[in-house]
Amino acid sequence: MLSEDINFDKFNPRSVNAIEEAYTLALSKHQNPVDVSHLLFSLLDQGDDTIEAILEVTGNTVDSIRAAIKTQIFDLLKLET
Repeated sequence: MLSEDINFDKFNPRSVNAIEEAYTLALSKHQNPVDVSHLLFSLLDQGDDTIEAILEVTGNTVDSIRAAIKTQIFDLLKLET
């Protein structure tokens, strides 16, 4: 169980939400442990304008990064089977 592994008192509510969503995503794909790609995907889904602005400066978009992460998550699934 995720809540037993992490001391959520050290995180702000948005961070807790991102971690929980990453955990849920990993579980839904039968992947363990939660990978950086799961966390980044959940952060992108939060709709943070700061993340979007940073990606634009680097010549990327949220959608292009999200698509690349989805590919990585599915590649992880293929490696585990």
